[in-house]
Amino acid sequence: MAEAIYEYGKELLKKDNTLVLKRITGMLPDYYTFNIEHLKNIVSECNLFNFDDITYSINSKEYIKNDFMKWHIDDALLLNRKNLNNYKNIIDINYKNKDMIYKYENQKPIYSLLIYENDYGKDFNGGELEFADGFTYKPKRGSYIIFDSSEVHRVLPIKSGTRFSKLIKFYN
Repeated sequence: MAEAIYEYGKELLKKDNTLVLKRITGMLPDYYTFNIEHLKNIVSECNLFNFDDITYSINSKEYIKNDFMKWHIDDALLLNRKNLNNYKNIIDINYKNKDMIYKYENQKPIYSLLIYENDYGKDFNGGELEFADGFTYKPKRGSYIIFDSSEVHRVLPIKSGTRFSKLIKFYN
């Protein structure tokens, strides 16, 4: 399954080259702990949408040694086609197993934002964020990356230490 999702991600990037342009990285100066002003500043700097027009969810993420995430699409669930009924927001991926399909249970996020709370190479090793085009992001404290939530991505295994981040998903 993971290979099919990865291939879907590569095809999606070929069809829509604007996805890469929507990936924005940056750095929050003097970052120690997250607050809502950080979020407003990032949204304003990125200029992808108006903060007042969206809703969002914030989750703290902690990855320890050997933790990882397989290739995936944020908030999408992998389901058997026979159990779909009247679900909305279906993403039909050409799996080797034709019985499976991705779908969104509730709302489909428009963007995902990761704010990193410690340093790659100092506090942890591994745990890079990788996209289907091979772009890999190595985080530093206060760095962030925002991307279209429909992009296929994964988190590589943590080799040592603990990686801390905030994951914010934005919805229409």
